[in-house]
Amino acid sequence: RATQLQKLASWRGTDRQCPQGPADAQKDGDICAAAQQKSAAAEDLEAKTAMRSFLRRFSSQASRKLHILQLGELAPMPMLLLEEALLRCASDNFLVLVRGTAPATVVLGIAGKPRKMCNLDIVAARDAKLLKRFSGGGTVVVDDSCFFASWIVNTDFAPCKAFPKDIMRYTGPIYADVLNRLQASARGDDGVLVENDYVVGDRKFGGNAQSITSGRWLHHTSFLFEIKPENMELLALPEKRPEYRADRSHLDFLVGLGELGIGMDAFEESVIQTATDLADEAVMGEDAKARVQDLVASSGGWEEVMRLAKPRSRFVDQDSSPILGDTTVSDAIAEIESAFRR
Repeated sequence: RATQLQKLASWRGTDRQCPQGPADAQKDGDICAAAQQKSAAAEDLEAKTAMRSFLRRFSSQASRKLHILQLGELAPMPMLLLEEALLRCASDNFLVLVRGTAPATVVLGIAGKPRKMCNLDIVAARDAKLLKRFSGGGTVVVDDSCFFASWIVNTDFAPCKAFPKDIMRYTGPIYADVLNRLQASARGDDGVLVENDYVVGDRKFGGNAQSITSGRWLHHTSFLFEIKPENMELLALPEKRPEYRADRSHLDFLVGLGELGIGMDAFEESVIQTATDLADEAVMGEDAKARVQDLVASSGGWEEVMRLAKPRSRFVDQDSSPILGDTTVSDAIAEIESAFRR
């Protein structure tokens, strides 16, 4: 009888008896509900604390001063050009937080082929723009229902190898912590990381890609807050799919964080809280923007920075040929400058 009670009173593999003792447990040997709830809450807190401790230890060997840039709404092209400039022409650590804009834009990885990845008849009918970013990864449709987070850091910011899978093993627990703060459940050994995707349950909520240079790396993610059927119509079913996706359509495969009751404001704040815990020092607000503006001024202005960065992001046609425009970079610079003045 004592052995039976001991087994029934265990919680998740740890012996935790009912606070009132076995004698007060129900005669059928059930552990008391109060003890279960208390144990579950304690384990949840323990898990969150352990994850945050892990993240701090994982980065404890480097100077981890982090500049957090909250730029509000920014179109995809100026956002990508800014990322390329910070990756190639700066040596500080940055976390860039941006909210998407309408209309919808189809963004492909640097090796993406529109004829394979897009429903081009629908793209043409809606006059949707095709934009190739400088990083790898798949094809996404972005608009004002997306939130973007971009880590642009030195390789010693986090002592992980500068390879995509190693970087994602570092960022996976970061975004698991972000969701834990919002009381959202995650799955997978790395919290939300499943086959290189950010996933809740068996549905993907964030698309990500990396770009790695000598001494620095970038990991950027587009987080979906609403899955719009009209946007999904722009995309073909990719030939290469993760095993857990199988042949599910975009609508069945993706989930918006809004469906989980998470708002964009709360998500951004949670990202900032996790990043602040991770860094030795977090520079935010006008101070973070001023740091970038000082770096740009010392380099001769945004035009010179863009010349030095040699950006690879560009609008393309259905055959992946660049659509050349004299005003593309200058217009993007104007939008970037406006974002830094907000």
